[in-house]
Amino acid sequence: MGSLTNRWSTIQKATNKFCGFLAQVESMHPSGTNEQDKIDKAKALYRSTQKNNYNLDHCWNLLRHQPKWQVHMDNLPTKRKTGCPTVPAAIAIDVEENESMSTNLERLLGKKSEKQWERKRKHEESCNSQFDEKLSNMEADRRIMMIERRETAMKVEKDRAEIISLKKKKMEMEVMMLNVDNMNAVQ
Repeated sequence: MGSLTNRWSTIQKATNKFCGFLAQVESMHPSGTNEQDKIDKAKALYRSTQKNNYNLDHCWNLLRHQPKWQVHMDNLPTKRKTGCPTVPAAIAIDVEENESMSTNLERLLGKKSEKQWERKRKHEESCNSQFDEKLSNMEADRRIMMIERRETAMKVEKDRAEIISLKKKKMEMEVMMLNVDNMNAVQ
């Protein structure tokens, strides 16, 4: 088991680097070159930087069309420099980054793990939707409460205004009665 894991990490590391060099060659957009020419240029780059030949063509040919390998390549970190042409997100071009990048020995997600992850994601989404629903209900309740509070305040103001107007009328009546009494007393 240990030897298989070690061999896989060697294959994965070398193939990742080769894919990086291939992406670098493809990003140059050389005109008049076919796929085999690009592969040869990528091998030359690999040889010049790694100081040995890339001899895992058979592994790369098997891996490059596999969905799990494509997902793995998409998840690799990339280092992009501003002003440089864009490179596919699947491959890191910088040689020093490739050197320092630790090889990920974890297996890619299988069907069970993928289903489990999907169930977890759906559960989180449902929890989020329940939370959003409760939050919107609380906001609606708060709006209703604020409307009722405004209506109550307006009613209190209206009642207060009516009471003041009644007191004013009562005072005016008392003043008129006093004036009438004073006029009757003067006559």
